[in-house]
Amino acid sequence: MVKGKQLKGILPKTYTSFRNDLLKELLRIFNYSALNKINDELLDTIEQAAVDVIIRDTLWSELPESYDDSQLHEYRRKIYEFVYSAYPAV
Repeated sequence: MVKGKQLKGILPKTYTSFRNDLLKELLRIFNYSALNKINDELLDTIEQAAVDVIIRDTLWSELPESYDDSQLHEYRRKIYEFVYSAYPAV
């Protein structure tokens, strides 16, 4: 039987109905720290995309129409780089 304090609250109460080899394989596949890392990376990507969308929408609404798409894209890239260099925790 799989034992350990680190598993408390993670496994369902019926985990004893699984074979030990199956439990070990499931725990290996669904390594908790690996899932947390993937989750953190996904959240970072979503946050970065959200910042990028805010910059884009602000530029589109605030800059005169005389700016073309390539200029907007360049300003957007520069602002994005500035935000992440000035505020790395964002």
